Amino acid sequence: MLIGAIRVWSSRLSERVESNRRIPHDSVVPQPNDDLLRAVELALAGEWDAAHQLVQQYEDDAMAAWIHAVLHKIEGDLGNAQYWYRYAGRMDHVADEPCAELIAIQAELTTDEHG
Repeated sequence: MLIGAIRVWSSRLSERVESNRRIPHDSVVPQPNDDLLRAVELALAGEWDAAHQLVQQYEDDAMAAWIHAVLHKIEGDLGNAQYWYRYAGRMDHVADEPCAELIAIQAELTTDEHG
């Protein structure tokens, strides 16, 4: 039983390694900064769900957590927003107006202070 499970696991690992080899070396892989900028653009355009889906991919990133906080503030879920502000270390922005805050985040991301 254990040997069979190891074979299945080994086979899946080999498939993942092989699929990674198929990625051309010159292909452009989006960087978190690009996705976070896109999330801000989506939020500014009123595309809350799409912005939320993007930032959720980077939950360990402080800038993504800040964007996440603003999104929940926009949604009206202030308890969740405060959680993400704390996580991001940005409690000083809790009372900021969301649109102005997103523009400030966008500026910070484009000046390469983030990555």
